[in-house]
Amino acid sequence: GNNQMPPNNQITLYGDVPFLGCEVIDYCSISGYGNLTNTTCIHSLNSRTISCPSGYWATGQNQTFGEPHITLIADQKFHGCLPINWCEENNGGCEGICTYVSPGISSCSCGENSKINGTKCDCLDGYKKVENSTG
Repeated sequence: GNNQMPPNNQITLYGDVPFLGCEVIDYCSISGYGNLTNTTCIHSLNSRTISCPSGYWATGQNQTFGEPHITLIADQKFHGCLPINWCEENNGGCEGICTYVSPGISSCSCGENSKINGTKCDCLDGYKKVENSTG
């Protein structure tokens, strides 16, 4: 006799139980997507795409810092939405001092006798930049 179990994609119906068909698994409902307000999750066949609110980035394996969206396969773990602090990445692009203001917002400033020019620091008239010493 053949005692093998049927493959997982088959079901056995008993009695007068009707077969209602198949539907896409909603991994957003099953696996969740965090509890931060305004986070969205859209499920599709065997995956889900999570979008974090403005100023937050979707953390996960191989994820680029600051990227607000992540697509996960099936029930792959979502690590949450974290506030973006640009100062943690290359000093926020600032030549001078980077200051975290709020999620996704940072500001650049310069020290004494200088002024900010975008993300760069310019010396005031009568001053010159201090050179880095390598010796």
